[in-house]
Amino acid sequence: SDRGASFTGDIAIDDITVSWTCCTQGFVPPPAPTTPPPQSLCPPVTTTFDASIQNWLNVASLDPQFGDDFDWTRQRGTTSSGGTGPTSDHTSGTGYYMYTESSVPRITGEIARLMSPVYPKASTPLCSVSFWYHMLGGTIGTLSLYQTTGYPAVKTKLWTLSGTQGNIWKKATVNLKPFSNDKNFRIYFEATMGTSFTGDIAIDDVTFGSDCCIVCQRPDNVTFEGGNLGGIMKSPTGNFNWTYWTGTTSSFNTGPAGDHTFGNTSGHYMYIETSAPRVTGDTATLVTGLYDTPASTGCPVSFWYHMFGANIGALNVSTMDSKGALTQVWRLTGNQNNTWKQANFRVPASAGQFKLVFSGVRGSSFAGDISIDDIEFGNGCSCYVRPTCLSSQYTCPSYCISNNAICDLHTDCSDASDEDPKICSFCPHGINFENGLDYMAQMANDTLDFQRRSGGTPSGGTGPPGGDHTYADNIGSYYYLEASGPATGATAVMRSPFFDKPKGLGCQVRFAYSMLGVAMGSLFVNAVLDSGRTVQLWNRTGNQGAGWLSGVAPVTLTTRFRLEFR
Repeated sequence: SDRGASFTGDIAIDDITVSWTCCTQGFVPPPAPTTPPPQSLCPPVTTTFDASIQNWLNVASLDPQFGDDFDWTRQRGTTSSGGTGPTSDHTSGTGYYMYTESSVPRITGEIARLMSPVYPKASTPLCSVSFWYHMLGGTIGTLSLYQTTGYPAVKTKLWTLSGTQGNIWKKATVNLKPFSNDKNFRIYFEATMGTSFTGDIAIDDVTFGSDCCIVCQRPDNVTFEGGNLGGIMKSPTGNFNWTYWTGTTSSFNTGPAGDHTFGNTSGHYMYIETSAPRVTGDTATLVTGLYDTPASTGCPVSFWYHMFGANIGALNVSTMDSKGALTQVWRLTGNQNNTWKQANFRVPASAGQFKLVFSGVRGSSFAGDISIDDIEFGNGCSCYVRPTCLSSQYTCPSYCISNNAICDLHTDCSDASDEDPKICSFCPHGINFENGLDYMAQMANDTLDFQRRSGGTPSGGTGPPGGDHTYADNIGSYYYLEASGPATGATAVMRSPFFDKPKGLGCQVRFAYSMLGVAMGSLFVNAVLDSGRTVQLWNRTGNQGAGWLSGVAPVTLTTRFRLEFR
């Protein structure tokens, strides 16, 4: 990386992968995939508890079949007792989980039950449910999972565990009981209290597998946490893109101080950055996946928006039918003050299958940032229709992604199938910088070193938004050039070991990069030969805008080489 003219020139890289045809000397390449990436039978159904308890419920104490003694609690951060319970949720580290509080007035042997919604018969006998549990404490009782069908209820214990399991989230996967008829079913978690207050039991991220073909009752809410946009894609039809963000925006007197979900600088939201080079009337568009026809009563949708600034343009929401025709369902213009507000509208059954389109329109100056968060769907909304994707795209459960996004160390599909180890074979392996430089090395003959970082960089108006690329949070790591202090043109270089002569066509290097800032320098990806000669494979100069971008550098050499990021 070559430093630009001022401190607003931080350059970051993350998630480097190389195709198997570029194998490093001494490494044995895995066989090339001979079959297309596996596609799920049906989308998995996951409950994260981040937006709410969703359709799960605490059993009533007077329920004649399932009555219990107390309720599970939705929690973020630590529980109220020391030496027990998790410090954060499993999903993102900043979200919510469910737990049972074991302090007074609880007594030994008391039970709390958390019941799932009613689900239809699974499509195959291989239906499984997975979940994450946390059981830390000197007096942990018992956590059990049951499946129940019919009335009176037939209850089957599927899984049980007792005692402390350490201060870590652990995963359990359980096969559901095969169905002999078409009865609907539920599952429920049962926590039994131990002998004192150090017995808090927690669960998170309950997922029904793709073989279950669970028919969802309504679409999942979209919180934008954990890097998952909930099937919402940035449309190429606008003049610029919405930005995935955390904390404040880069301009003064516009934009929120944090997200709506958590109300802090750790949560994520989407916004339009209206500073230069944007001009009046520029439009950025987000498009959801395709939803099925709503019920006769229509599909109620709500979302939260933030429109603060002296020159706010407009926020439009429309439905798009199967032919691409738009029908506006909500619109707002102008400054709405420095607060998150909720919008509500209803999509009628007459809309048929539809997508939602969120369009942000830039006003007359930089003081026009518009943000959205927490899209929620009510009763009457139908689930996604599995999309038909192009040959250059990969099919996620409810949307399409570029084939270049497969196996890039960042999960883009809601079922994580785009990062399935069965199809993602790297040589020697991908680098996400979570454990340092790995096989890359800093060079001694440059003027700067790349620095490892989590979260944002120290300077305002530059650096990657929302943390690293791998996990899209403030915990994951990346390497970057800090532009504060050094002189213009100062250079940082890192190199790989030698790669053998590429074994045929298709050798390429993929990586994520961030180059946001008005005084941006340059980033080069080079191949360094045995002779010392450098062959440029890829480069970018100047401000590339907010957000992590995808870089692809084809390698067409006929000799061995070292990979260089400069």
